[in-house]
Amino acid sequence: MGLGQGYPIADEAFDFELFKLAGTFAASSELVRLGKSNDGISRLRAMFEQSDASRRLIAVAVMVRSKLDSRTVLRPNQLDEIAAMDVGSLVPDLEQASQTVPLAFREACNKIIHATSLDLTVDAGSDESESDAVLSLTVTLWGARSSRSGAREWHAELDVPRFIQAASRL
Repeated sequence: MGLGQGYPIADEAFDFELFKLAGTFAASSELVRLGKSNDGISRLRAMFEQSDASRRLIAVAVMVRSKLDSRTVLRPNQLDEIAAMDVGSLVPDLEQASQTVPLAFREACNKIIHATSLDLTVDAGSDESESDAVLSLTVTLWGARSSRSGAREWHAELDVPRFIQAASRL
């Protein structure tokens, strides 16, 4: 393996990670439904679902960054186009919360990797218990970016299906 080739992850393994990420989010509402009459499913979902979703998001983000940084998977202009795809929204500085910008795919990977806090679930609302909260297809991320002028807190909304769509183009 020479310089600039990234981690040697087979394309099929990467696609399988994307499939498992999609499945984790897509299965959530069905697992909630099944868990209402099956305490085993409910217990397993409560124990593993958010942890698994977080781990899969981070794994895909790291693999994507490796692919983008190695620049060996596609022609450079294709990589740049994919890296710039809009996969959500970003407030780069919470002190100026009204200034929202599109969240580019590459930046989304950075935000996933460096987030200090995230919310994966849809608000259960007043009619449902917390155990009924399903994984949201929009993940909320928070973090801070250090600069010479101090840390700037940021907030991002990641559209999971759009993120997976962009990743699948690599």
